Amino acid sequence: MKRVFSLLMLFLLLMTSVNFVYGTETDIPLTGKELVYCTVVFNITDKTGQSFNEDINVTLTDISMGKTYYCTIKHEEHYGKQIPYVLEVQANTTYKISIHFNQSDKFMLVNSDGSEIKSFHATESGYTFNWDIVASDSKTEDAAAANSEFEINIEDEEAYTVFNNFLNKIKHIEYSEDWKPFLRIYDVYSKSRAVKYVEYCGGTQEEWLEMTTFEQFLWYELYLRQRSYLAVGQYDYFFGSEEKFLGQNINTIYGTMKNYGEEEAEAFKEIMLWQYNYIKANGEPYNFMAGFHYLKAKEELPSNDLNSDNEEVSVQDTETEEIEENENNEEVSEEKGIWTDVIIKLKENTFSIILLFILLCGLGIVMFIKNRRNIDASEE
Repeated sequence: MKRVFSLLMLFLLLMTSVNFVYGTETDIPLTGKELVYCTVVFNITDKTGQSFNEDINVTLTDISMGKTYYCTIKHEEHYGKQIPYVLEVQANTTYKISIHFNQSDKFMLVNSDGSEIKSFHATESGYTFNWDIVASDSKTEDAAAANSEFEINIEDEEAYTVFNNFLNKIKHIEYSEDWKPFLRIYDVYSKSRAVKYVEYCGGTQEEWLEMTTFEQFLWYELYLRQRSYLAVGQYDYFFGSEEKFLGQNINTIYGTMKNYGEEEAEAFKEIMLWQYNYIKANGEPYNFMAGFHYLKAKEELPSNDLNSDNEEVSVQDTETEEIEENENNEEVSEEKGIWTDVIIKLKENTFSIILLFILLCGLGIVMFIKNRRNIDASEE
């Protein structure tokens, strides 16, 4: 009896060890290296020719992890005295840069070579910025003028208002250099999503592939994604509550958009919450895009080739790789859902689960018999 008991304990220990190793390998993300920090230096020169003495707020956002660093560069303590501002950040990652100050409509910060400030890759050796404060030019107005004209044919007055407000807040991203890495994702997954467009909208793959990347972004996030989730058959998981909707449905895109623009991200969240309430009331999403039409012909629009061989730099490529990885993970999860994953894992490990159950039952029986014998012996 002792030998049987020992063997059962050994098997149970082995099974526990295997499951522990398996869980460690699949559930805990490993970084592969220790965290390393570096020093970032900000040198700012006032070239406005005027008295500019505002505090300049700078936000650095790690595009892969979402970690954010904030700093305030003051005139009287730093750039007014030509004293650099020094900040310590995590190295070996790429950061998105956002700059805010009160008179941003009149002045702007640019790199010393005149180029736009966008992002940078932090290495262990650190990074030094050399920025100039200059008077705003017409770049922003020109970019706004480049937006395509469109019309909205929606009978529902509330839906029209919500959609129109959303478009007015985000339409500029179509031709924004800053938003190119974000929109590139919709170009990468264009062909696979064309199938969903055919299935759920009754269109053709040719129609989908002829759309601009901006149109595909609108179609997919405002309608196709929700139709796909409903088709999965896990209504409670995706739409059971507002908290579930935000957490399982839109948080990945919302968080990514927030790295590029706070106002645009909030506009997206606002229209999606309206869509959530519509789904709860009607059982299906509202198709805003059915009433969306460009007024200009596609060939008259500026080129929107996001896969051009002339794309700048490795910084944007790095951003795209990070976003693609997040989007790829999301693509997998949206097709299956968390409970589907659990079921698959259970099926894959059916034999191990049955064996473990038998061992536990055997162990219970052995313990019961042993305790019974001890009781009988003590009574004698």
